[in-house]
Amino acid sequence: MKRKAKIGGTLGPACDSTARLSGMLEAGMDVARINFSHGVAEDHLARVRRLRRTAKRLKLNVAVLADLQGPRFRVGTLPPSGLDLTAGSAVVLEAGKARAESGRIPVVYPALPRDVRRGSIILLDDGNFRLRVRSVRDDLVRCEVEQGGVLTSGKGINLPGATLSVPSLTAKDRRDLKAAVEMEADWLAISFVRSPDDVRTARRLLRKAGSDMPVMAKIERPEAIDRLHEILAEADGILVARGDLGVELPPEKVPALQKEVIEAANDSGRTVMTATQMLDSMRRSPRPTRAEVSDVANAVLDGTDSLLLTAETAVGEYPVEAIGMMDRIICEAESTGRVRRSPLPEPPVSIRESTCMAAVRAAYESGAKYLAVFTMSGASARSVARFKPGTPILAYTPRPEVQRRLAAQWGVTAVLSPELYSSRDLVNHLEKALLKGRHVSKGDLVVVVSGFPVGIAGTTNLVAVHKVQG
Repeated sequence: MKRKAKIGGTLGPACDSTARLSGMLEAGMDVARINFSHGVAEDHLARVRRLRRTAKRLKLNVAVLADLQGPRFRVGTLPPSGLDLTAGSAVVLEAGKARAESGRIPVVYPALPRDVRRGSIILLDDGNFRLRVRSVRDDLVRCEVEQGGVLTSGKGINLPGATLSVPSLTAKDRRDLKAAVEMEADWLAISFVRSPDDVRTARRLLRKAGSDMPVMAKIERPEAIDRLHEILAEADGILVARGDLGVELPPEKVPALQKEVIEAANDSGRTVMTATQMLDSMRRSPRPTRAEVSDVANAVLDGTDSLLLTAETAVGEYPVEAIGMMDRIICEAESTGRVRRSPLPEPPVSIRESTCMAAVRAAYESGAKYLAVFTMSGASARSVARFKPGTPILAYTPRPEVQRRLAAQWGVTAVLSPELYSSRDLVNHLEKALLKGRHVSKGDLVVVVSGFPVGIAGTTNLVAVHKVQG
C-alpha cells in the first residue's frame, strides 16, 4: 500500500554526505527542514543545493521547509564546566550579556527584565531547570532555583505565561526569510506565533521579496492555542511544535491539544505537520521505543498530513533508519483504516470546495482508479486531499515549485506537466502519462478535476469521470 502521510527530516551534520542523504530520500523523506536556529545561511544553502541535486538524480520530489528561529533567547557563554544550580539557592540572571561575569548567568535577551516580574517562572533547557523570580532591578533578575542541575552554555529560555515584548519575527528572522527566498525554499515556518498578524507580516515580507511561498505557523505558545482558528484562517499550514508547547504548558496537556490542533487544521483544509521527539531514542539507537511507535501511529490516526523528524536526522546516528522506521509505522497505521476523516463542511462552501467534494464522491461511487487534479497553485489538490479519499490523488502542475510544495500534502503525488490549454489537452496528456507508466488499463476510470478557463489559478469548477480508451 502506498503511504499517504508524508515524512519530514531535518538536515544537519549527520546527513551532510551525499550517500546518507540519498539513503534518506530513498527511505521515504518527502520534506527536508532547514533549521535557521542553528548554522549560517551559507551552510543551509549548500545543504539545499546538495538535496536538490540528489533528488534530481534519484527522480524524487522533495519539499524544502525553511524554519525561522523566532524570538528564541538563550543562556550566554558559561565556564566550560558549566554552572551548578542547587535547588533552593539564589541565582542572578543578567540581561543583554553574552558572557558570564561575577558568577551571574548571562542572558542574550535585553528585554528580559521587562517581560518578567516577581513570582514569574523562568524555564531553562526545555524545562529541565526551573527558576522563580524574586526581584527585578535594572538588567538584573534575581531568582530562586526550584529545579536545578549543571547548566551549560547556549541553553534555551522559556517564559511560560509571559507576554513577550519582542515581535514574533525578529531582525534575524527577516534576514533568514530573504535567504529562504533566495534558496527557493518551498514552505516557510514561522516560530512562536501569537496571532494572525504574525502570519500576515511574514506573507507581506515574502511578497516584498518576490515570493508566493506558503506560510506554516508553528503552534507552540498558549496564545496560539487561544487564537488557533484565527491563525488557521491566515496560514497555509500549521506545525504542532510539541517541544516548546510542552514547556510553555504542562506536558500532560500536549496529547489532547495535539489532537485538537490536527482536527482543527483538517477541518479547515490546512496542511498540518506534527513534530518533536517522534523517534527521539533513534538519535542513539537503531530501534525506537514502543512508546515512540505508538506516538507516531496515533498522530497518523489523528489525521496529520506529515510527521517531522528533528534531531533524529540532523545530529543522530541513524538518520536513514529513522526515516525507514517512520515509513513502516505510518504504513501499518494507515492499513487499519482508522485514520480520521474530516466531516463535509456545512454549506455554503466555495466553488472549489464544492467541486472537490463532488470529485471525491464520484471517485468513491464509480470505483475510479485515480483522482487526477490539474492545478496551478496547488490549492485544488489540497482541497481534494482534505477529505482523505481512499482513491490515490495525482496532482498535475506546470510549476516546479508547486510540485515540490505538494510533497508535504497527505496522499498527493505531484507530477510536473507541460502547460495545457484545453480540456481535450488535459485528458490526452493524462491518459498518455498513465498508460506509459502502466498505472491504468483500457476501461479504467479516472476522475479529473480542473478549471475553466484552463490554466488559470483559482478557477477549479469542473469534474469529469473519464474512461481510459487505451
